[in-house]
Amino acid sequence: MRRTDPQAGTPLLTVEGLTIGTRARTLVEPLSFAIGAGERVGLIGESGSGKSLTASAVMGLLASELSAAGRVELAGEGGNLLDLDERALARLRGRRMGMVFQEPMSALNPLMRVGDQVAETMTLHGTARGRQATARAVELLDQVHLPDPAQAARAYPHQLSGGQRQRVMLAAALANSPDLLICDEPTTALDVTVQAAVLDLIDEQIAARGTGLLFITHDLAVVARVCERVLVMHAGRVVESGTVEQIFTRPQHAYTRGLLAASDLTATDARGRLFTIRTAAEYRGPGTPEQAEAAPRAAESGEAAPTEARPSDAGEDARPLIEIRGLEKTYVRRGGLFRRHEVRALAGIDVSVMPGGRLGVVGESGSGKTTLLSILAGLIPASAGTVRVGDVLVDPHDAAGLAAMRQDLQVVFQDPFASLDPRMTTEEIVAEPLRSLGAGSAERRRRAAEVVEAVGLDRDALFRYPHQFSGGQRQRISIARALICRPRILVADEPVSALDVSVRAQVLNLLSDLVDEYGLTLVFVSHDLGVVRHLCDEVVVMRGGELVEAGTVEAVYDRPQQEYTRALVAATPTLAGALAAQ
Repeated sequence: MRRTDPQAGTPLLTVEGLTIGTRARTLVEPLSFAIGAGERVGLIGESGSGKSLTASAVMGLLASELSAAGRVELAGEGGNLLDLDERALARLRGRRMGMVFQEPMSALNPLMRVGDQVAETMTLHGTARGRQATARAVELLDQVHLPDPAQAARAYPHQLSGGQRQRVMLAAALANSPDLLICDEPTTALDVTVQAAVLDLIDEQIAARGTGLLFITHDLAVVARVCERVLVMHAGRVVESGTVEQIFTRPQHAYTRGLLAASDLTATDARGRLFTIRTAAEYRGPGTPEQAEAAPRAAESGEAAPTEARPSDAGEDARPLIEIRGLEKTYVRRGGLFRRHEVRALAGIDVSVMPGGRLGVVGESGSGKTTLLSILAGLIPASAGTVRVGDVLVDPHDAAGLAAMRQDLQVVFQDPFASLDPRMTTEEIVAEPLRSLGAGSAERRRRAAEVVEAVGLDRDALFRYPHQFSGGQRQRISIARALICRPRILVADEPVSALDVSVRAQVLNLLSDLVDEYGLTLVFVSHDLGVVRHLCDEVVVMRGGELVEAGTVEAVYDRPQQEYTRALVAATPTLAGALAAQ
């Protein structure tokens, strides 16, 4: 049975004058808000704005070097949660307050079966024990719509997909029917269809339980879909608050207006460039951002200046720069000493990209996008079929051919922090590909300085290490490293999936500028259909290792022929669509 607040009208959660910081620096200025039982409140803003710190303070999960002051009260508990010791807080976490984290793989124990982890939440708080807890865990996994919940309960986290792991996290967070649920970027890296399913699930579960929700995200369309009220945070302060309709249709603060402009992939300036928070603010005056002229260039916005595009060498009789024919990839999985089964990752893929083309590759996780990219880049062998890049037939076992091909094709990976050596300076990282080409140290330094400036970073960045940069800056370093060999082809694998909307706009503008400036051919892999629509001319849609639809972006998005494509397009969240559904 649901608990009710002991005093009618008392907010479920009350936060008054909350400040968070270290001895030397205040990270969150005095912050006050309240959440009622069953109310859904969104907390939005860029990375570093203080969103996750606020949630951690409410849950009593701040890092040891941080301290919080002010008042945090949970109805029915009495007193200030900030004054409680860890033992008292542990009794509340999981029982009255639940939390779903951004990365479930980090939050789940890799050595425990997921059913045991859900059951443990109940066992620790005495709401169920033994077989009852085990049975209840399977019920919860069924309620969050995991296929074959009994089998899923016996699986380990690594055996589930990202969306399935997020469902497990939600089941564990709701196991004891908490009064308050905090979701911290729960759908950031999920496919659009999986994201839609998880959001529907959160909506369904909290509505059934009357749970208060604090939903943290940088995706404005998502918060408009889920929440009723919004707090906008910037640099540790709440700069604006109100209903979803008020904030997203009549924003009062310049930062909120910039955030809205940067999130809109259909709004561009006169040069076809997306708005960032800063450039959107610069455009406000006579007319809207959509009617404005181009912004001040690199010195003002931190973005690479566009130059006149190189003429494409693609004519009517030009042959494709990338040609993939009959590509297949089969993996062999072993389930024991004598058991094995085959997993078909790619099944007869045919793709061609002309010089200067911009090809988007979309599809859900497991569709074969990354496998296709890996074979194209010569990182893994194909089981059948051929891949030609320029004049080179790609073969991972042909070292000479790979060396020649990689002068033409470079890759920008999804996670720049994982792909940058933390012990190397930016100059060493960016210049490293030139070593294999025999370039001398002076040439390497000169070229590194050129490309670092081309991606909008100062020369001072050459002497710093990856951890000293933001996520968007690290992605710029990855792009600089890919460009230093002066390739003809740039392959980007989910390069903006985890970036804030304004940083995403900067990186997309940068990629578009560089593709034009260097005359590049672009292959862009993403699960974000809006990003692909903005950046690419052609698109292929993959599902289960097969190419199910291909054509121009306009034809595939506006007139999809396959039901799967229609589902992908329909599941892509838009702010206008979310507001219309309010």
